Amino acid sequence: MSSNFLLHNYIERLSELLLDNVSDAIISTDENFRIKTWNKAAEKIYGLSLYDVKDKKTDDILHYEFADDSPGHSKKKLNEEGEWKGIVIFTCPDNRKIFLSAFVCTLRNENNEVIGHVFVNRDITERKTADEALLKAKAELVKSIERYQYASMATSDAIWDWDIATDTIYRGEGFKTLFGYKEAMSSLEIRMSNIIHPDDKERVRTELENALSGDALNWQSEYRFKCADGNYKQVIDKAYIIRNEKGDAVRMIGAVQDVTEQRRLQEQLANEEERKKKEVLQAIIYAQERERNEISHELHDNVSQILTTCKLLVEAAVQQDDKKFLQQTKENLQKAIDEIRKISHRLNPATLKYIGLEGSINDLVSNINHTGNIHITFLPSLPEAGKLNDDIQLALFRIVQEQLNNVLKHANARNVVISLSQEKEKINLTISDDGTGYDLRAKKHGLGLRNIFNRTEFHKGTAQIFTEPGRGFKLQVQIPS
Repeated sequence: MSSNFLLHNYIERLSELLLDNVSDAIISTDENFRIKTWNKAAEKIYGLSLYDVKDKKTDDILHYEFADDSPGHSKKKLNEEGEWKGIVIFTCPDNRKIFLSAFVCTLRNENNEVIGHVFVNRDITERKTADEALLKAKAELVKSIERYQYASMATSDAIWDWDIATDTIYRGEGFKTLFGYKEAMSSLEIRMSNIIHPDDKERVRTELENALSGDALNWQSEYRFKCADGNYKQVIDKAYIIRNEKGDAVRMIGAVQDVTEQRRLQEQLANEEERKKKEVLQAIIYAQERERNEISHELHDNVSQILTTCKLLVEAAVQQDDKKFLQQTKENLQKAIDEIRKISHRLNPATLKYIGLEGSINDLVSNINHTGNIHITFLPSLPEAGKLNDDIQLALFRIVQEQLNNVLKHANARNVVISLSQEKEKINLTISDDGTGYDLRAKKHGLGLRNIFNRTEFHKGTAQIFTEPGRGFKLQVQIPS
């Protein structure tokens, strides 16, 4: 056996060993693409043995889908240039699809005749899957960033993101639109600068440190934030705290909301409520003073005069020993008792306690109708009148009393209709007359109407007036029951 033959066998065996120990599928064919060699990597990748493919054409065995080329173009390039490479997709016998980085070249002899082809294919399925996952993750990240940017633009809040470990902060466009800051500012600069009002800084710092050192996941504080122009705005700062597996705070994401206008309106509302309280108190004081004056006049002009007459009659009876003077004294004393009873009834309608709201209004209406100067019709419809709060009953009675007093003094009316009804959870009171009426634009409300409005507002109700010159007057009151 010659040394050349041994060397040839050794080289051939070495080639087989090398081919079987590489991870790429290496396939050789003759000039007609009939498979001659098929290494172990090819068996593993394609799921076919050399026995399955030996002397068969590659087109009959390897049915590829071209990911970045076409079959016709790949063959043309191989014929013209002697090689082709690209990405192909192969469906295995178990229906798995794998991605292959494919390379094929043509072998020629010294006469430039085609004597065969070599295929080198590498399984890149895992890399392809990883690349697609990475691309998908990147796309999701881009969408997330876009959503974040759109959310920053859509909201009126100033959004911020603080990396506590590196002490860096991202701030959204809101800091520019709300506070006028154009350049980026680190979280350390924010905490060390005078951007928070001096009176609020220590409190905010303590609240933040307590939240970060504990186990809280949310933090919120309200303070005055200094704008780029030096003015302060009232803000509410809210944040979510992100912690690592040890529970340490590593990141905060938050939003600063400008509540300056909201706080201004709240203060304005509080001032308005305080002003109304003062008006109510002042109206009560005026009403009390007016009532005292009226009582004083009635005691002086009526009761005092009656009692003085009684005194003179008693003296006459003593001096003249005439019983007729005692009879007159008795009648005058009864008048005095009646006048005092009227005053007492007006001051404290005790009948509310005994005969209720409807009965008290009926009693008041009957007393006025007996004068013959005006006719009042009362139309009650309160199925649950007895369940009304005592304060509400008193308020409604006082409103009726006040408005009838207004009618008698100013309306020059002949007829009045009082309607009292209940609708769901509201009491409706309407008092209308056929008097002279007046122009609401030319005449302000008197003290009596102010008292009515104040009583109504005190019970969270509403009062409306409808009147025109010569068309009478109508008062509509609605109070929650």
